[in-house]
Amino acid sequence: MILIFFPLSFLGATSEMYATYVQEPSLQFTQGSGPYTPDKLVGLIGTLTLTTTNPPVSLKEPSVIVVNTSGQYRFRGKRWYNGYLTNDAGFYLDSVTSMNGETTTRKNPINHQVVILSHDSETWHNVTSLQVRFYFVSDNPSSTFVPGETYALVSGTIGSFYLAMATPSYNINTIQDYIPVNGQIIPPLPNPPKPGSLSLPSASAIPFIGAGSTSSLPPVPYADSQPPQELQYLLSIIEEHAVHLPNAYGTNKTPVATAKIDLVNAVSGKNYKVDINFTSKSVKKDTFYLHLDGKLNLYGISYALYFNDSPVTPGKNIRWKKLLKEGEKQISVTGVIQDNAESAPSGNYSDTVAVNITAVDT
Repeated sequence: MILIFFPLSFLGATSEMYATYVQEPSLQFTQGSGPYTPDKLVGLIGTLTLTTTNPPVSLKEPSVIVVNTSGQYRFRGKRWYNGYLTNDAGFYLDSVTSMNGETTTRKNPINHQVVILSHDSETWHNVTSLQVRFYFVSDNPSSTFVPGETYALVSGTIGSFYLAMATPSYNINTIQDYIPVNGQIIPPLPNPPKPGSLSLPSASAIPFIGAGSTSSLPPVPYADSQPPQELQYLLSIIEEHAVHLPNAYGTNKTPVATAKIDLVNAVSGKNYKVDINFTSKSVKKDTFYLHLDGKLNLYGISYALYFNDSPVTPGKNIRWKKLLKEGEKQISVTGVIQDNAESAPSGNYSDTVAVNITAVDT
């Protein structure tokens, strides 16, 4: 769900960011795929997804700050070296980052307390979405492990993490601007910020696995095949424009934003589609309203929305096809009654619109 805020005279607000982290329901090892070659044995631990309420944004040195994490691990189980034997194998903790739904990825081993994800550039610009996946990755070739066997962790602490970025004019090792993950309450930075050594917030860190820092987990099976990567639809609202209401009088239409969907793990050439709808608490008799100070009990100015060339009925789905080819569509305002707008009491008029998408055929 994405929220769009329509003020009377302009559109746009300070960006706010938050993230969600979802652990895999069960850990298993498979031969490498995607960012890893088949000669590696890998196990996906969990996925971190960054969301911004007003994309695109710039991220200076986005980083994972780890706590009580050793980065190096030993798993014991049956191996093949000119015969079967049971011994230990080395693994390391790795992160794989993709931006804006792109298929290219950046790998960063979790071997320092501050792991800077943007090692190829100090600042990433025009970011609408960011995803970080965490893996165990083997030091030894996957051919030395035995499919169907299990491997037990015998050394190494898995630990937990925070998500942070650097404050402008500083680097991440000087001032950390923490981004809430899974509802963390992060106190605001002092104004002006006070440079210093690494400072962890009072909020609890997010565990990579389980409920907290741990050095043990159930034996991990080696599955014969790699499970299919989950298809993800990432909706963002971009290219926001100032709104001048006379441009929306009557049948006039004025663009206010662009809806954009990035597909992660999509198959080239496939016709992906979603149903999209727009709702608001302001709606009366299938009509949207801008209200004075955003309060529904005060004066309202009616308006209508268009999604590309389709008129929007509040709450009614519009089919959006060919997402790989047509992943961006314009949102416009129209239908403002001139007399109602020009006779409105002075003040700020606004409406908040929720945009929902539902995947079709998946």
